[in-house]
Formats: sequence, structure tokens, C-alpha cells
Amino acid sequence: LAQAAMVATTAAAWSSASCEAAAADSYDDGRPDYDEVSGLVVLRVAEVAAFQEKLLRALYQGADIGVPVTPQQIVFGTQVLLRNSNIDGNMKLMIRTEVPNNRREDAIKRAVVTMNLFQKISSTAAAIQTEELEKADMLILADLYRDCQVELGGMFRFLTPEAQDRYSGYANALKEYEKKLSEGCEGGANGGCLDKPTGEEVEFKTKEGQRVA
Repeated sequence: LAQAAMVATTAAAWSSASCEAAAADSYDDGRPDYDEVSGLVVLRVAEVAAFQEKLLRALYQGADIGVPVTPQQIVFGTQVLLRNSNIDGNMKLMIRTEVPNNRREDAIKRAVVTMNLFQKISSTAAAIQTEELEKADMLILADLYRDCQVELGGMFRFLTPEAQDRYSGYANALKEYEKKLSEGCEGGANGGCLDKPTGEEVEFKTKEGQRVA
């Protein structure tokens, strides 16, 4: 998932197929899928959305990542994220197996909103006519990624406190593992370094070397 965060700015162009809006009844189809740890995936996808929002807002403020950012890259990156994370299936699994019965209806509604937001990111990017993202486009897409974070955070809070602690522990352990893997990584954000060896967050800078908050 960490690498999927970078796809939207580095992948080749991709055409977006039209997607129907997610339907509430699809979240109660009874099909088991134990390929993923559902709560962990929800947290990880929220982190990717947070990174994409930060990246787009930094670009709006003049950050230079060394490559042009095109609408097609956003479309492709979103498709890769949805496919690799199976966030739709993992939310369904979480609702069926871990969300308390008295909260499932609200969880289903939030899952539908979440999937529709990701689809809106793709459709919004696909509708952009310019070769590269304009500043206004960056803000619109950043707001959509922010909304995804909010919905995924709300989805996670439907879990019991015990389950939240367990999955948060998994996520923290995975971050530590990724930090070890990224030791000595060069190239900054454009090189795929999501964490510096010291654990600091990625910094975005302008061409003149000024840090972008």
C-alpha cells in the first residue's frame, strides 16, 4: 500500500472505465474473504489517502517532485490502490465479522460513502481536460482524499476498543518494519522514500529548495 501512494504521481497513463456507484445491499452479500486483515487494511488505506492529500496540497504550494502530475496518473493510482488493497471486500468482511450488530447499518452506509468517494476521485481526475493538474484541480482532489480519510477513520471506530487496539498495534509494527526497509533510501518523495531513516515525515520542497509545509 505504501508504494501505491506513489503510483498517482509516477505511473504511466491509464484510461478509466466508468464505475457504478456502490450500493448498500452489496455490503451484505455473505461472501467470506479472509485474504486480508480487514481493520489493518482500513488503517493503511487511510494512510495512503493522507499521503495523497499532503502531496497534492504541497504541489499546490509549489513543491517540486521532479515529474509532472497528470490526471491519468491519479486515475491509475486510485485503481491500483483499490485493487491491491481490496478495500471494498475488506470493509465488507469487517462489517460482517467484527462490527457489533447494533452498528452495522451505520457502518454499511459509511462504507458506501467511502467507495463512492474513491470512485469520485477517479471520475473527477478523468474529466480533467489539461495534460497536467491545475492548481484548482489539486485542491479539489486533495479535499476528496481528505474526505476518504474521514470516512475510513469513522469506519475504523465502529470496531470495539479491543479490536482498534489490536489493529493499531499491527499498523505500528508494520511501520517499523517499513522504516527498516527504507534505511538508506535516496531520492526523497519522488524516489519512493515515504520515511527517512530517522523516522521523520517526507518533506516536500520547491525547485529553489524551500520547504513546503
